[in-house]
Amino acid sequence: MNSCWSRLLVAATFLLIPAAASAQVAEADAAWNQGRYGAAREAYLRALAQDPASVRASYRLGVLAAWDGNLDSALTYLAQARVADPDDPDVRVMQAQVLSWAGRYPEAIAKWDSLIALYPDRLDGLVGKARTLSWDGEEREADSLYRVVLERDPTNGDALVGTAQLAYWDGRTGEAIAGYERALSYRPNDASARSGLAQVYLAAGRQLDAQAEADSAVAIAPANREAVRVQTSVGRTVQSAADL
Repeated sequence: MNSCWSRLLVAATFLLIPAAASAQVAEADAAWNQGRYGAAREAYLRALAQDPASVRASYRLGVLAAWDGNLDSALTYLAQARVADPDDPDVRVMQAQVLSWAGRYPEAIAKWDSLIALYPDRLDGLVGKARTLSWDGEEREADSLYRVVLERDPTNGDALVGTAQLAYWDGRTGEAIAGYERALSYRPNDASARSGLAQVYLAAGRQLDAQAEADSAVAIAPANREAVRVQTSVGRTVQSAADL
């Protein structure tokens, strides 16, 4: 009899672990949605301690680590999520993106290709591959891929920003401004687009416009490191011009 009760107790304990982890994930998701990322991190960590196979917890911890610039830690969490669910598309996207941020371009391209093969209708895979190619110096191939995306969805903000960035790098200022403005017509709260436009305006000598766009980008996404970097750079240039 004692043996029977022991087995039942063990079974009940294992049933309670996923339930407790799910409650922690729900708490973490609520904090995430409110922008309380520190609280979300703590709740996801508790969920992962209770259930190491929690894809949601591992994925979100990977995202938070990546945002903090801890790319090795991010990849560790994302690899753990992939073990738990090898085909989760969001995890695959983030893993490829973090590899790109880490400059591990061949590995990232391989991940993008795998994602595209598995989920051919997901345009973020094509956009992600194009972005990685552009960072790796394959600008012509990146531009072609962005245009494939735009043929399927002419309003795709990420692809519009990508083509605008390539135009800026190539010195085609007018085309870059038009591309960023078009992207913002569809997504006015896109901080990356506003930061990109600020840089183009600065290159074109439109300093006040550059400052306005850079300030808007930071107002939209105050934790966006690139937006803050661009705002600081633009501010210094504008101030230097004023001091002359």
